[in-house]
Amino acid sequence: PGLVAACDLDPRPPGHSADPLKRMDLATLDPTSPHAVTTALAVVREVAALFPDAWLHLGGDEVDLRCWEHDPVVRNRPR
Repeated sequence: PGLVAACDLDPRPPGHSADPLKRMDLATLDPTSPHAVTTALAVVREVAALFPDAWLHLGGDEVDLRCWEHDPVVRNRPR
């Protein structure tokens, strides 16, 4: 709890769960959650320690931004 943004992108194919943690294609971190930010930073620190290069590519192009667009808390967050 507190990690994943609310993501209710209906219609869902039959048999798919509404639980975003079970829908990993829609499990997008909640940028308004301090717990999510702390967890993400901890993961980045651990990965960076494994690969002590000057650059670390984290990706992010696979994030479905529709989840953030449909979550009113994320959509209306201060920037």
